[in-house]
Formats: sequence, C-alpha cells, structure tokens
Amino acid sequence: MLTHKISYDTERFDFKRLIQKHYGVENLTQIDKWLNEEVPFFEDMTFDQSTDIHKHFYKIYDNDEFLSLYRLFLKEILQPGYGEALVYQAKPTFRVHLPNNVAVGDWHKDGDYNHQRTETNYWLPFTKAFGNNTIWIESEEDKGDYQAYDVEYGEVLVFKGSYLKHGNKPNDTGVCRVSVDFRVIPFSEYKQLEEQSSNLKLKFQIGSYYDLLEV
Repeated sequence: MLTHKISYDTERFDFKRLIQKHYGVENLTQIDKWLNEEVPFFEDMTFDQSTDIHKHFYKIYDNDEFLSLYRLFLKEILQPGYGEALVYQAKPTFRVHLPNNVAVGDWHKDGDYNHQRTETNYWLPFTKAFGNNTIWIESEEDKGDYQAYDVEYGEVLVFKGSYLKHGNKPNDTGVCRVSVDFRVIPFSEYKQLEEQSSNLKLKFQIGSYYDLLEV
C-alpha cells in the first residue's frame, strides 16, 4: 500500500505541547494570530519556508527537547517496522497551512528536487487535517487522481512522496493546519548523493540532510 496511516500515543509523544509552548499559544488552529506580517499567497516554493512563523519554528531545534522526542519517535514507532538502521531527515520540515493559502508552493514529487526514490515520507499533523487544509496525493505515479487525506493528531500519514505527486488546495476551512514532515530510508537502500536539498542547500548525505539511527 503506497499511502496509509499509523497511530501513536500523543501522551508519550506530545509534539503539540512543545510547539504550543514554543509559540506561546493555546490553540494551534489559530496560530495565524501569532503573525505580525502579511503573508503572500505561496505561488511557488520560493516563499513557503520564509515567513516569520516558519523562521520561529526552526528555532525550536536550538533546544534539543523536540529533536530528542523526534528521535525517540523514530526509534519506537518507525524503526521496528524496518528491522534495520535508518537514514532519516535530521530536522523535520515545518508546514503551516494558513487560511486562504497553501502550505507548499506547488504540486510536486520530491524526486523533482533530487530526493531518492527509496525515501518514505512521514507526515505528522498537530491539528486535525481535513478538507482543503490537508494534503492531497495521487494513488499511483503520474495517475493524477488526487485524494485528500483526513488525519487526526496522533496519526501519521505514510506515502512515497519521492514519486507520488502531492500538494495542497487553498485552505477554505477557516482554521490553520500545522504539521511537520520528514523522510526515512532503510540503511540498506541508502545512496550518498552530491545533490542538495532545495531550501537549506544541504547535501543528501548522513551528517548533512540526513542522520543515522542505529538498531
């Protein structure tokens, strides 16, 4: 199955609490109230990681609490399904789907941006993802039959973003969707590449874009 969901315990892995604390807000669906700037519509990927709300999120990595919980999540929830060492995205990518906007600037395959086909994408919303504030994914490569996936906090959407085209529609739900996503490769299928990620310009290598999780 190319796209499916798995569940996890939000009391043990309470990512939402850490993000709410980081922004000083009680309700992530209204995180747009935190903004003091006018955010343009994300026509392409040039701007969808450049707002103040994104820049502030990445400061969460200055304190290891979030990354420690992330690595524990990988170890306890994901690694048992692989049974081997994992190469994983060292720092998850933050997305906020603001009302009347999109979270990602275009419909794309990650492979269009140098990602390896052996990657698996994990998409973790920290608010209920539904309707036009969630992600839309095609069922098979180049089929173009996009489907919206409703995902609750405590669920992870798993899909092959390297070759399944995906994206967003303008958010008409009136509330924000907040999420992170990251990519994992079984160590046995990992290839060290010289190509770089599109936003951070990190090489697709362990110690740069990726880290290694031993068994």
